[in-house]
Amino acid sequence: SDYPFKNRSPHVLDSFEKKFDELEEQARETLRRQAEAKQELGQHEESLKTLLRSSEVPSLEELQAARDHREQGWKLIRGKYVDGADPGAAATQYAGSKDLPGAYEQAVLAADDVGDRLRLDAQRVQERASLETQIQARHELLSVLDGKLSELATARAQLENAWQAVWKGIAGKVGTPKEMKEWLQRVEQLLQKAGQLDRARAEVRSLEATQTSHIKVLTAELEKLGQQQEPKAEELESLLARCEQLASQQETATRRQGEFKAS
Repeated sequence: SDYPFKNRSPHVLDSFEKKFDELEEQARETLRRQAEAKQELGQHEESLKTLLRSSEVPSLEELQAARDHREQGWKLIRGKYVDGADPGAAATQYAGSKDLPGAYEQAVLAADDVGDRLRLDAQRVQERASLETQIQARHELLSVLDGKLSELATARAQLENAWQAVWKGIAGKVGTPKEMKEWLQRVEQLLQKAGQLDRARAEVRSLEATQTSHIKVLTAELEKLGQQQEPKAEELESLLARCEQLASQQETATRRQGEFKAS
């Protein structure tokens, strides 16, 4: 019979196996990078906590905020005392319960204090900025890796659907490409053995037919010689033995007849 799986050629199976292996390798590498990034993120966050516990290190953002607050106060002061404009609610919002000059003076001192601390702790400030940058970078990397893992999962599911479709209606339980190649090899071996068995049976039938034909010929010859056929059909070997016996007897009789005539 024809081999029923010829469209599941080794080339097709090898192609699927390669694609599965590639996706598996990409997923492994992405997970490795993810674990590495998480470990680094934890280390950087712990280092930042340690730095902040050791002393209150201001950030550049805090300095800019203090300067912006100071600048806002100066605009209100100049508007009121230089330009003669009424700041109105803006002054109250800025100064609160204090008077505008006092609030501005406090803003100047606060901005100067942040600046002084930054200059005194320049190394710590730089270390904090570096840690915060690295922490942000690890968060961004983890986001990218999460997306990559999602894409790989989708690709893996699509490949698995295509792989299952190859075996639809053929194999109940579909294994990996490697397992299915072994399964096909076993099926092919069984088919070869079935073919050999069919050929052997055909040969047996041919031999049986030949044997039957020979038995008929020998039986007919025995009947010509006056030998009655056994009620039960004889085997070819038994008939051959009878024929050899008769031939021997005939040869003996002929020899004796010759000897009698000679005497």
